[in-house]
Amino acid sequence: MDALRSESLAGIMVQLRLSAGTHTLTSPMSFDESVVASEVIFVGDVGSVLSLPAAAAVGRQLAETADGTSSTRAAFSLNSTLKLHLEGLNITGDAASHGVAAVLVHRGLLAMRQCVVRGVQGTRALHAIGTGATVEVGGSQP
Repeated sequence: MDALRSESLAGIMVQLRLSAGTHTLTSPMSFDESVVASEVIFVGDVGSVLSLPAAAAVGRQLAETADGTSSTRAAFSLNSTLKLHLEGLNITGDAASHGVAAVLVHRGLLAMRQCVVRGVQGTRALHAIGTGATVEVGGSQP
């Protein structure tokens, strides 16, 4: 993710591809103001599976709700003005990832297309909690 922090990418769309096979996140992917790109596209190739990280590896990804009492741990965390596209991803959870959501949107625009989320345990798969959170879900790209 160091390339995303380069000042030369300001206003540029960055695409990350997940190759076929099973991949396990070892820590959350956080998209905040340190990411200079204006749009990030995360695309899963056919046959790719992204396993949620173990709850212990995620630690405490805090996301304040309006009353400031809730925290949510998530594999993808968006808290920025950028647009995050998740396309063609198969995201799976299991007992080890209990309590880890697939996506948390506190602020920014999340577009999910042709994604499958299953096996999330102990929490909702998708959290959109901020006043600046926008989520678009669709089966195919226009």
